[in-house]
Amino acid sequence: MWESIPADVEGFSVAPGAHVPMLMERIITPEYFRIMDIPLMQGRSFTEADAFERGARHLISKSTAEHFWPGKNPIGQHIKLAGWAIGGPS
Repeated sequence: MWESIPADVEGFSVAPGAHVPMLMERIITPEYFRIMDIPLMQGRSFTEADAFERGARHLISKSTAEHFWPGKNPIGQHIKLAGWAIGGPS
């Protein structure tokens, strides 16, 4: 199931009167990208250990990274979704 969530993206300014960015969220298992044959372009995938670590980890699409952080590395950036902080994409 996909869920659209309002996002406050670090370093991305929303013009007065503009809509807040909405991001789609999906919970996946560490095997998702391997099974779906989706290549990881940068960073790392999830591991079982991530489920037990403090703080959420997110993988984002190339188009999302280019939209919010054009010409920059998205790893280590931060997103705040629906009122709770999320660590940068992994």
